[in-house]
Amino acid sequence: MGDSPLEDPEKDSWLIATLIMAIISSTAFIVQRAIIPLFTYAFEVCVFYVPTIVLSIIYLKKRLESKEPRGFS
Repeated sequence: MGDSPLEDPEKDSWLIATLIMAIISSTAFIVQRAIIPLFTYAFEVCVFYVPTIVLSIIYLKKRLESKEPRGFS
C-alpha cells in the first residue's frame, strides 16, 4: 500500500493534534518572550510543551508501527 496521508484516520488525527499543539506552543512561546509574559514558566511547560512532546511521541510511534517492513518481493 502507498503512503497516502488519508490512509489511516487514527494516525491522521494524531498528526493533526500534534500540528495544532505545535502551533499553539510556538505562539505561546513567542508571546511569552516577545510581547508579554502571561503565564508562569511551570504552567507554560505543563500546558503547552509537555502535551506537544507527548503527542509527537505518540504520532511517531503510530507512524513507525504502520510502516510495512521493506524486503525483496
